Amino acid sequence: MEYEIVVTNLSDNPDIEAIIAMAFGDKRHDRLINRLRKECEPYYLGCFIARADKVILGSIRCYLTQAKSGELLPCLGPLAVLPHIRGIGIGKSLIKTSLEKLQLKHKGAIIVGDNGYYAPFGFSAKTVDNLQLGGSVAPLTFMGLEWQKNYISNSHGQIAFIKKPPTVEL
Repeated sequence: MEYEIVVTNLSDNPDIEAIIAMAFGDKRHDRLINRLRKECEPYYLGCFIARADKVILGSIRCYLTQAKSGELLPCLGPLAVLPHIRGIGIGKSLIKTSLEKLQLKHKGAIIVGDNGYYAPFGFSAKTVDNLQLGGSVAPLTFMGLEWQKNYISNSHGQIAFIKKPPTVEL
């Protein structure tokens, strides 16, 4: 299947929300990570969609956070792909694109997700040992990816989601 990865536009939000609902169901609202980002605007530097023939096939969202120690950390997710086309690489393409763009302006990123899926991209739970989200994310894992050595590892304290992140040039 041929598709393109493009920057998310505000007009994409209804389709993205529908895909997220299909991917995660109603129980997604109960998860800590969703409650933390609920009142926040996406950080569009890391938000992308996959589309084919004007149909959105998948999406990666991103939110900006800040550690108590001051470090700005983009938080990826949710990642969602239409259920009937999962497994063909769309999600991986979305993550790679988002990480490439975020790396241009940031020294690391965090995510809450399946360790087995995200570890091949370089995410590790050990990286965020000194950071807290304010509750359990089980059965998922809180992980970090550093582009600058020890940027996240040396961070500490509670992670705060930034409600209105700065506008960035895409």
